[in-house]
Parts: sequence; C-alpha cells; structure tokens
Amino acid sequence: RLEYVAIGCNSTAHCISWGSHYVAYGGGNFVCLLDPKENQIKATMIGHQGRVNGVTWFPESSSGDQLILSASSDKTIIEWNVTSSGQWTRRQTLQGHEDSVTSIALIKDGEGGWWLASTSSDQTLRIWHKPSTTTSTTTSQWSIYHVISPRHLLVCCDIGWVDNTLVIAAGGVGGKIFIYGFDSTATTTTTTPTPTTTTPTTTTTATVTTTPSGAWNLLNTLEGHIDWVRALRFAEPTKEGLILASAAQDTRIRIWRLTATPNSNSKIAVNIEAVLSVHEDWVYALCWTKQGRLLSCSMDKTMIIWEEDVDGSVWLDVGRVGELGGNTLGLYGCAIDETGKQLIAHGYQGAIHRWTWTDGRWLGVVGGSGHFGPVEDVSWEPSGDYFVSVSEDKTMRLFSQWVPPPSSSSSSSSSQRHPWHEIARPQIHGYDLTCLTFLPATPHRLVSGADEKILRVFDAPQTFVDTLTNITQTTQSVETNRPKAASQPVLGLSNKPFYDQEQDSSEQNNNKNNNSNNNMTMVDEEGRALFEPLPVFRPHVFSSPPLEENLLQATLWPEIMKLYGHGNELMTVTCSNKGDVIASACKGTSVDTSAVRLWDSKTWTSRGVLKAHTLTVTQLAFSSNDKYLLAVSRDRQWTLFRRQGDEYVLHVAYPKAHARILWAGVWSPDDKYFATASRDKTVKIWRVDGDEGKVTLHTTLTCPGSATALAWWPGGNVLAVGEEEGRISLWAPSPSSSSLSS
Repeated sequence: RLEYVAIGCNSTAHCISWGSHYVAYGGGNFVCLLDPKENQIKATMIGHQGRVNGVTWFPESSSGDQLILSASSDKTIIEWNVTSSGQWTRRQTLQGHEDSVTSIALIKDGEGGWWLASTSSDQTLRIWHKPSTTTSTTTSQWSIYHVISPRHLLVCCDIGWVDNTLVIAAGGVGGKIFIYGFDSTATTTTTTPTPTTTTPTTTTTATVTTTPSGAWNLLNTLEGHIDWVRALRFAEPTKEGLILASAAQDTRIRIWRLTATPNSNSKIAVNIEAVLSVHEDWVYALCWTKQGRLLSCSMDKTMIIWEEDVDGSVWLDVGRVGELGGNTLGLYGCAIDETGKQLIAHGYQGAIHRWTWTDGRWLGVVGGSGHFGPVEDVSWEPSGDYFVSVSEDKTMRLFSQWVPPPSSSSSSSSSQRHPWHEIARPQIHGYDLTCLTFLPATPHRLVSGADEKILRVFDAPQTFVDTLTNITQTTQSVETNRPKAASQPVLGLSNKPFYDQEQDSSEQNNNKNNNSNNNMTMVDEEGRALFEPLPVFRPHVFSSPPLEENLLQATLWPEIMKLYGHGNELMTVTCSNKGDVIASACKGTSVDTSAVRLWDSKTWTSRGVLKAHTLTVTQLAFSSNDKYLLAVSRDRQWTLFRRQGDEYVLHVAYPKAHARILWAGVWSPDDKYFATASRDKTVKIWRVDGDEGKVTLHTTLTCPGSATALAWWPGGNVLAVGEEEGRISLWAPSPSSSSLSS
C-alpha cells in the first residue's frame, strides 16, 4: 500500500482549494488531495502534462467532495470525479486555450447546470457551460459558449450573480478590472457543434455552442489599481448587491459593490466601498469565508483576516498570521474551511502552512511539505530511521515517522500507523542539488553534490539527534563532539557549526572588541549604528515535526569538509558499504572529464582516478562486499572496477551494453547479479560468476517506457524499476524459469 507522499504546492496564487473533507492543491503536474485531519496526502491525480495553475471544488455539489476542476500550463482544464471504488479519474478534458490557463472560476446556473470562466496567457477569457444532467438529452459535457478577447493578459477571474444577471470579473496587466454580463435576450454569432459523448476516462475537446441562448457583453471597466490585478473574489450575494474584492501588486485590496439597475444601459452599477492598505508587498490571493470575512495573503509573509464592522462603514483587521524569518518570498495562496476556524496557505518553498483557532487565538500546526522542484536523488539512512532527498529546488529534506510518546489514553499497539513528516532540512543551497550518499561507518554523516564542482560533507548536530529521538522514540548513539546546531552566514553557502552559547557569546565579544579596535563600527552623526546587529542564534530541540519557519532556520546540518577535484557539475556520488571509500563523478564529454574519483572518508584525500568512460557517468554502485564498483554512463556502456588492496582497477568494460543512454545500475543483495537500466526501455540483468568475476547477460526485461531508476530489495530477489513516465514496476524470478516477471 502507499505509505506516504511528499510534494510541495506550486507557487501560483489559485492552486489551492478547501472542500468539505479535503484540501485540493496543485503539486507539479499533479492534483493532490490532502486530508487536513491526518495531514497526509490521500490521492494524486495524474492527467496534466504541465504545471497545475488552478484548482477548485464544484461548490455545493450534491455528491459532496466528488468533483474537481484543475487548470494547467498545458493549455487544458480537466474535470475529475471519483468512482464508487474511491479512485479519482479524469472525466473530461477541456481544450481550446492556446496558451497556459491562469485561473478558473465556477458557479451554478438557475437550472442545475454550471458556468465556468477561464483566463489564459493567450489573452482570452473563455466562458464554458455544462447543462444539468436532468435537462440534457445526452451525457452532460462542458462546451465553449463564448470567447472574449480584451487584448490584455488576464491572470484572475471570478463569476457571480447580481439578482438575475450573471457577471464575470476579470483582471490582470494594467490594473483594470473588466465586468462582463450575460444577456439571455441577446443572440450570439457562435456556431452550434455536433453533440459529443464520452466515457469518464476519455479526453474530450469542448466545442463552441449557443446553448443556452444569449450573449456576454462588457458592462463596466473598474479603475483604481495601479499595478497588476492578482486576485478577484465575489462574496455570497445579498439583497444589497454583490461584493467584489480585488487585490493587486500595488499592495492594496479594494472592495466593490455591484447592484442591479434594470433601467440603465449597463444593467449593473458599481461603487467602491473600501480600500484596504495594510499589506506591505504584493497581495496574491483572496478568499471569502461563509461567515462573511475576507482572507488575504501577501508576499510580505502575512495573511490577514478582514471583517466589516457592525454599521458597515469600516473594514477591520481582526486577525493576522504568517511566516517569521527565513529566506522566503511570502505567501502565494490561501484557503479556509467551512467553519472558519482553520486556515491554510502556501508559499514559494512549496510548504503548506496551517493555523487553527484555539483558546481565542490562531495557533500554527504541522502542515504538509515536500519538494517544489524535480527530485534528483534519495537515500535511506543505514539504520532505516529516516531517509533524505535532494532536488532541483536547491534543498535537502529529511523525512521520518512521527511516533508520539505513549500515554494512558493512546494505544501502544505496534500495528498503529505513524505518519511521515519532514523533520529537518540539512542543506539549503544556492545550486540545484543532484546527488547524495550516507557514510555507513559514521552515524548521521552524508555527502551531497550539486550543480557545482564541490562535494560537501555534513554531520548531524546534537539538536537533530535529540529531535530524532523525540520524534521517532528511538535511542540514538551519544557523541560528545557533535556541534550543537548549524547556521548559514548571510550570502554564504556553507553551514557554520554552532557549539554552545558560551562560545557564541565569546565570539560576539571578540567581534565587538575587534570592531572597536579597528574602528569598523559604522554610526550616524548621532552615534547610532547604521546596521542592525544579526539576531542571536538559538538552537532548538523539537518534540514534534517542526513548522516551516523552523525547518528553514533551525534544522541545518553543519558542513565539516569540502572535496575538490571535479571540473564540472556533480552527477552522482556513492559510498562503500564499509564506509571507507567515496566514489563520485561529474558531467563530462571526454575520458578525462568523465573520470570517477575516489576519496578516503577518514583523511578526505584522493584515493585515485578511474578513467574508462567517454561521456557522463550517470550512476555508481558498490557491491555489498565492496569487491566491485559498477559505473553506468551516457556512452551506452557499463564498467566494472575490482578492488585490489586499497585501489580499484578496471575489471570489465562492456561497450554498447544498451542501445541508448544508461541511467541506473544496482547490485543484488548477494552480489551475484547487477542490473542496468536504459532509455531503450529495457533493464538487463547481468550475472557475475566465481572469484574471477566473469560477467554474462542473464536476462532482459522490457518496460513500457524508458527505465530511469532501479532498486533491489535487500530482503530478496525483488527488483523495482522506475520509468520516465512515473510508473514503478516490481519484478521477481519466475517460479517456472530463470527469467524475471513483473
């Protein structure tokens, strides 16, 4: 069964939505469903070929949280529904936009059908309609009803009712807000298509239609914002009219009231009600609560709750939450549950922040987290207590199970499931991280490589060891020489070790004396310091998974060594099972640049350079007994190096082992076989016989897609194969033959 999914939220303003039971958000090309009660992802929906930019639940759907719409950079909108077995499937794909879809908005019509508005980078506003299943003679499908071209780049929209008039608000570049209204008495010039029907998993191209009859017209243009309009949200309609909230990069929120004027040409009157000017940076998202409050989030790292006073003359700031510290770019999107007592927001780093209303105040609780860029490598810590991953998002993240301490009120059954969480972020880098490996001989020590020429070695601080003990309820080895924590200097890439408070105070005093002696302190004419002093670093031990701001600042690992020698960006790194040798390789286009370098893990000196490949070595793997080192490469060959004393020498080179580039290589637990994976959609199993190490091809596995990753189960002959399309297959020896079957 699926145990855990970690994926960050996309850094777009409209890609999170809170339904009745789950929170839906866009993560990469996926639509993810987060259970806020368990704080675990329950489903990931695969269908888009580009980044998901917008997600929304079908409001007031009779089936509850059963229908979702998502918009993507792949120019499509997808409707998702859930089957009776609980599986989410793609019901219909809406095609028509010629560029990335930036936002979507949805509302019911008067007959049980639906209206949908979508904006796109193709500078169009498209209006879609889906008839009610009770009034439609065929299967209810979406169809394009009208296309509006305002000749502006639109990034946000919303749709609502003003009395019996359906209106759409759209905004984007230039600061103007366009109000369009539907006139059911007018005629339209669009053509009527031939009706189409689909099955729930069929992709359908929506077509232009005139049903229901009528046309969309521009009713008003609202001016006031002086920069891009980033968010538009209608509140629930009242007898006084329809409230529209707009937010822009000018840091202001404007409240507009739309009322019906049947006797005028425009049919809609718009008045400005209030201008909210509290945020200090771009305001990206807005959300109305069922209680009539307004939620706003901004790049100033805050989320504000607004409420109109009793007499309706002033909007008040009644609550404020947000991020503290860290190198982040603020909040992109926000949502609130039906009760108005749970808030959620997401930021640039992909993390999902959550707050709950407890004892008269908002308290931060553990939210979801994960990488917001492609994950390049993952490795288990030798004891199995946690695993670490690195990504192109320039972060290294550490995940472990959270085992609450036993209590009289909770069950202590060993079968109880314990959720996984991110509990540390050992490295936050300035380059894309590409590879990592643990050093088995030293607990909690690892080496990472990035799109730079340096290997960096990290040791876990004592605060992490204590935190790991608290969170996993396991006993860790005690070492007195570990630094207490780590911090990253301003504009630096190396994590600096921090040992104790006394040392820190002594260093601060020395710095003050040096500054005083050297007359380096910069002051103004009145003797005041021109620059604020850096905050005092305070190490912290956690008893529960840290919040995002703590992950960014208080869970770094100190860097203890750098290994120089490669001439290009690092590609792969591994360590012998004994822990004495580190092997690494970088990107290369010649024998010299594609060489494998060996390092001594005790003295941190070079132990040799292995030259055999002419293009980049993509992966390295030691056999379980460290007798062999396997290397696979872009030059379509694999090489086997054999240990002789303290050195490794070339034992076998197999040119043209595959028809395309080799992406991965792995050893079986008994060292009798190793496997290689290739872009040619095959995985080949090779047998190593006897002390002489004769290598022969044992069998070939054919995959549906390009094989990119391999892992051999340590407990037996089960091989996991990862493919380019995201598929993972498991292979085991067939009982009736020597070949492997899926």
